[in-house]
Amino acid sequence: MKKIILTFAVLAFGLSATAQNYTDGLRFSENEYEGTARTIAMGNAFTALGGDMGSLGINPAGSAVARHSQFTVSPGMNISIARVQGEVLNDGSVGFGTRLQNDNTTFSMPNLGGMINFNTGRSRGLKNWSMGFVVNNTRSYNEDIIARGLNTRTSAFGEMAARAQYEYGYKPSDFSVDNVYDNIYAGDYDLVSAFRAGAIAGTTFTNGTNTENAFVGVTENSSVDGRIGIGEHGLNQHFGQTISGAKSDFVYNLAFNVSDVFFFGANIGVTTINYNSNEFLREDAVDIDDVKIDFGESGSTYFSSAKKTYSYKADGTGVYGKFGFILTPWKGLRLGAAIQTPTSYTIRERIGYSCEAKFEDSKFNGSDSAPVSKYEYDFKAPLRANFGVAYTLGKFGIVSADYELSDYRKMYFSVPDTSDNSEFDDANNEIYDLCGVQHYLRLGAEVKPADWFSVRAGYTLKTTGQTYEYDGDSLVKAPAQNIQTASFGFGFSSGAFFADFAAVGYFYSTQYIMPYGNYDYTDDTHRSLTTESPIIRYRRNLVKVVATLGVRF
Repeated sequence: MKKIILTFAVLAFGLSATAQNYTDGLRFSENEYEGTARTIAMGNAFTALGGDMGSLGINPAGSAVARHSQFTVSPGMNISIARVQGEVLNDGSVGFGTRLQNDNTTFSMPNLGGMINFNTGRSRGLKNWSMGFVVNNTRSYNEDIIARGLNTRTSAFGEMAARAQYEYGYKPSDFSVDNVYDNIYAGDYDLVSAFRAGAIAGTTFTNGTNTENAFVGVTENSSVDGRIGIGEHGLNQHFGQTISGAKSDFVYNLAFNVSDVFFFGANIGVTTINYNSNEFLREDAVDIDDVKIDFGESGSTYFSSAKKTYSYKADGTGVYGKFGFILTPWKGLRLGAAIQTPTSYTIRERIGYSCEAKFEDSKFNGSDSAPVSKYEYDFKAPLRANFGVAYTLGKFGIVSADYELSDYRKMYFSVPDTSDNSEFDDANNEIYDLCGVQHYLRLGAEVKPADWFSVRAGYTLKTTGQTYEYDGDSLVKAPAQNIQTASFGFGFSSGAFFADFAAVGYFYSTQYIMPYGNYDYTDDTHRSLTTESPIIRYRRNLVKVVATLGVRF
């Protein structure tokens, strides 16, 4: 099971909060083309087709194929359905065992734009050229995960105490100074916040003839032997994560038509990223008498509940160029290709932690919020290349196929305005070791039973950008995390006006979330024990419904 967990983004609070890694790179680099209802319904297989506002971001040459000016607006609705349940561990224990279904509905604008076509009046050579502007939504970050259940073995706050003590080597006195946040690494702010809130505390235990100071979780019983595990009846645990935001491309386009045989074009693209993630983990005592807390001269009470939160916000702007062509070597057949330069981003991050602890006697309740950590760095997303072939069946219909590849080993973090990028050496080496080429297959078809009516369908298959994982110190092949979509739609056209509708289903592979890590604890017979923390199994499907309203002129 450990190997499976390492394959996916671990959502443990603070484990990757301040250190960029390959998961950040994939989040900022991956695209999920949306476009207009027509392109979505046909699986966005438009590299060799063009002629639609949704195709401009796929192949810049596509605007010259249209031979007319147009304006479109494409509102959409996203319906996310996710099933969440704890994974059974090797010994049969279950964490977050309550089976839940998380539904989430959001509204978006996948595509908005227009293009102007200029006819030269020539029968050969440069027949027309076009310029356009479009805003394409290239990825939506909208998820809502809730998990809960009974845990009789481990505690998130026990893990924090063990991490502070054994992994990082802190002592309680390190967290007791007034200016503690000025002297502690920002990646450990979650530990400090938990200590100041009373969710983890200092304790004294005897190790042979020596007396040592250690950390203990507020959910744990403690004695002279230190940590001896959570209360007898266990903890009711609640985990939640809300993700919101989007990645959008602002595309400036110029394209040319040469003799209705060769079309070529170029884009200047500005990409904006807005990503927000808010997480919480709360633990409630099943039996209020399980864990007695001694506050010294102030008295004693019993543990009731504790909650920690983590917030992450990233926004950034990137710039790229894209060049493409469409060739019609003979009637009906179209070939297309496009290449997009690496996208150069400036990313700004904001990270915050907070914690609170509650007790039977409320006078001992505590809370703390760490200062917001701010980071800025440069990031380069990889080059993209796509190839397409399409065949038009006269006025009856179209079939098309696209292939796109991106080499995610070329992702790169760097420090702004300096040549010294050594602080990102680990992240960049990790990218090269774990990532590989992503393959993206898109298929589409359109049938026209009448001049004014079209029926469309599409399918896509996208592989993951992560190809390897660490199993201990060894690199092994990572399980495939493919994303498949199936789409359907139809359209109406009447003179200058047209309306298209589409629905697409996204089918994601199962993910595994580890809210906190495994840790060692000491029982009352001085044995050091390692216990596995809970794992949440998360499977999500997504349905997007899009309508496009447009006018040609």
